[in-house]
Amino acid sequence: MTNRGAKFVLVVEKETIYLKVAEQRFFEDVLCILLAKKGQLDMASRQFLWRLRYELKLPVLCLVDCDPYDISIMTTYKYRTKIMADDDCKMEIMDMKWLVICLADLEKFEILEDVTLPMIEDALGQVKTCRRNHS
Repeated sequence: MTNRGAKFVLVVEKETIYLKVAEQRFFEDVLCILLAKKGQLDMASRQFLWRLRYELKLPVLCLVDCDPYDISIMTTYKYRTKIMADDDCKMEIMDMKWLVICLADLEKFEILEDVTLPMIEDALGQVKTCRRNHS
């Protein structure tokens, strides 16, 4: 595997954001590798991401929403899960960086409350599941 000039890998959680970034040819201006995902990445994609990070030494950034589902997906990339702990495949990206708007940013950047969604009970359950899988 050879790096042809990429500076980092950008994992984009939402397909619509990925399509917009790709349409604007962001990867040419910034020289990065875009990786889109729809939910959890399959094993082959996770191994490919691991190789980009550790064989080509490319930093990995992950663009996700600030909600329990996306954060759960992100932590699975970063730490694996208990289920995967016995797997011999190298797949965790321990130094992956998050690109996310946090709740504190909403006030700082004056993002209106009417464009945010309230946390629902199902999402709170996802937080508990995430904590169980990664602790």
